[in-house]
Amino acid sequence: MPYYQNVFESDFIGALLLSDRQFNMSFKVRANRNTSTLMRAFGTAPYNTVGNTSLTFNYSINSGAIWGAFAVTLTSGAAVSASTIVDDLNADTTFASWFTASLDAFALDQKGLITIRSIPRRENFKAYISNSSAETILKFNRYAGIAQLPSYFDRHLISNGTTYADSVGMLVKLVQPTHDTLITEAGLSTTAKADYELLAGRSGMFTFYKQTVDASSRITTKIEYPAGAVAGDLAKKTTYSYTGAQTAADVICEVIYTLTGSDLVTPP
Repeated sequence: MPYYQNVFESDFIGALLLSDRQFNMSFKVRANRNTSTLMRAFGTAPYNTVGNTSLTFNYSINSGAIWGAFAVTLTSGAAVSASTIVDDLNADTTFASWFTASLDAFALDQKGLITIRSIPRRENFKAYISNSSAETILKFNRYAGIAQLPSYFDRHLISNGTTYADSVGMLVKLVQPTHDTLITEAGLSTTAKADYELLAGRSGMFTFYKQTVDASSRITTKIEYPAGAVAGDLAKKTTYSYTGAQTAADVICEVIYTLTGSDLVTPP
């Protein structure tokens, strides 16, 4: 159900370990265009920073085992220039101990973008900017990957990096409706799917059943399909036949069946 953002420079690929491991399902959140050591703001200058002047940086010098954070207060105004933001950042002593800011040309359009570079550090340095306040205007995370994954992947949140032994600690969980703009800008619908829908009928481990029962509480038909399947997908239909008033079926037939919309059930 949740939407996750990948704020780091490598793809996140998480697996659901199913009963038959050769059919394990994987879920991907693409890498961020920015990195821990080079970040560019993709918002359009001049910036309206009124009410959104705090830019929060998160950093770790041990690959995410321990995180620190600090916020820089930017100039408030309805039309703040990119160069003013650069000056604000460099004037902050805490920022200056970790990063330097500049206004750099970028790509073919030679557009000047606010660019932040880390002061050279060992390779286990990690950093990202929080999706709050000034970031909603500057948009350093504009091209960070976003995807909807089953809530099982909470274990891979940055905040859970040391909670689970298998956690890679590289995801940020987006909150609705606060982060709906980020979700929309990523080209996704803000209508979240249930976890089982994300399985898309690809797992034989989780099965839904729709049964028809007669007046004697006997099952007469059963439609069986993998969780998340939709109309048009393959399913199994089982019919039960009884002799007289007996309660045990004496004829049971399983046949190939194509799901229709009316066959689909929703968990209570």
